[in-house]
Amino acid sequence: MGASLGLNSAFESDNMAQRFDKNISNEDSVIKIVSSVQLKTDVMFEQNKQKHITVIAFTGAWTESMYIALEVYAKDKNKKVLGSLLEQLLLSETVVKALKSHQASEAEMPTLISAVENINIQFNAIAAVKAAIEKDEEMDFNLISITDSELKTISESVKSLRTSMIN
Repeated sequence: MGASLGLNSAFESDNMAQRFDKNISNEDSVIKIVSSVQLKTDVMFEQNKQKHITVIAFTGAWTESMYIALEVYAKDKNKKVLGSLLEQLLLSETVVKALKSHQASEAEMPTLISAVENINIQFNAIAAVKAAIEKDEEMDFNLISITDSELKTISESVKSLRTSMIN
């Protein structure tokens, strides 16, 4: 994938693959390696006037993290996972703004924007979130309750967005 985006130099520099393999069991080292690659790709996209690809890639990573959290939560109903998922859903508004700032860059952007906007609307429609917004209160994502129906609606939208991105 990196080669198709013209990012070989970011992935081949500093023996990244070897460093990754060598440090796979050291979380701090892996985070540093991934951060380094992210920084290099951001710079390359900026220099090549392709900043919109960074926004699209972030949207993909954001979508995938929510998809994984939904799958994990479906299996064991872990409240921490649900809290993290709700916190990530709060970013949907920011993701929409970032995508809109590059909406003329790719023909598929309006469809992507619409899908993320839909997820944002569903998040803001969660009764506990809606109440917090109306009262201008800070949300404690570990205490927010969500109905099975609300979660199912969001889950279906996230899965649909993910499917459209990987196909």
